[in-house]
Amino acid sequence: MKKTPRDWLLERERGELLRLDSIRKAVASTERANALDVMLEIFRPNMPVWAVLAIAWMALAATHLATSAGATRASQRGGYETDLAKLNLTRDEALSFLDPHP
Repeated sequence: MKKTPRDWLLERERGELLRLDSIRKAVASTERANALDVMLEIFRPNMPVWAVLAIAWMALAATHLATSAGATRASQRGGYETDLAKLNLTRDEALSFLDPHP
């Protein structure tokens, strides 16, 4: 019986495949990743980037807290109508700057 090149290659590599399979099984059975290892692998290479992002978020949160601490909502103050009444302006007078001027 005449062997084809495919048969010759498969027969030649069969022993190597068995050896590689045994190596794969030995490596895969000893190495188990837990959640901590996975998280460290994700975050460790980019630690400076994550640190900058964390600082940026803390700065945004601090700015938000600093600006919203003294501010009150328009609905709590009475809205813009109350502000216009304090200035003795009507709504049309307050918005007159938006009108086109010749």
